[in-house]
Amino acid sequence: MLKADRVELAIPNLVAGETDSAGRPFRLLDLTTMLSNEIGPTSDQEVVEALLVLYEKKMVGLGRYIGATFVPLDSLEGPGFFYHDQFRCKALPGARRRQQELSLNNRSGVFISHIGEEKPIALGLQTLLERKLPGVPVFVSSDYKSI
Repeated sequence: MLKADRVELAIPNLVAGETDSAGRPFRLLDLTTMLSNEIGPTSDQEVVEALLVLYEKKMVGLGRYIGATFVPLDSLEGPGFFYHDQFRCKALPGARRRQQELSLNNRSGVFISHIGEEKPIALGLQTLLERKLPGVPVFVSSDYKSI
């Protein structure tokens, strides 16, 4: 899978299930760090490009609060929108379909199966592998969120 696709896939994964109707708040540096931890070294520029692609394809909503008013992204602002202040991102209905499309060819990773008593060990191993192998998905049979 291309790196740009991995970034595009990781963003909706981060915002899926967000309960705030305006989306999850981010600062660009924080989002880039989160994605780098998840999929490997990622630049601000790669994150911004992925956000704009997802926005143009109506897969994520983007905007920010100005005072108490939520203002959606004006596409004329371009990349500069992300470098100034905190912004919000939420998954739109099309995001789930794109996640599935991108995931089709991404069936690699580590699956840890265990018996109930071994759950703490399995979760510890998952954490260790995620730190040592950034970008490699690690699934644990008792952790339904990871699956």
